[in-house]
Amino acid sequence: MHEMALSQSLVDLIEGERQAHDFARVRRIRVTLGAFSNVEPEALRFGFEVASRGTVAENAELLLDLTPARAWCIPCCESMTLSRQGEGCPRCGRHQLMPESGDEMRLTELEIA
Repeated sequence: MHEMALSQSLVDLIEGERQAHDFARVRRIRVTLGAFSNVEPEALRFGFEVASRGTVAENAELLLDLTPARAWCIPCCESMTLSRQGEGCPRCGRHQLMPESGDEMRLTELEIA
């Protein structure tokens, strides 16, 4: 379960921000997850709950924004939106796709107190 390692990295990032900006606690964290990020949202929530214990992020609300992915279909010569990995082109059904976006996991908001 790599979500536990990702959760710990997220907590480490928050702790680094705390050291740089000297705040007492985190109220809310917003993370963007792309459809191709290979991150299971519920596993990330659980991992974050465990990893944040005893830190400034303990009991913080974790908001996950799930975003679709974009890929270029080689046969159709066009870009399209896909909701999950392994999905074929919605136009031609082929799987000759080059990912353009959607593999990100990004901390986008940190509400502090």
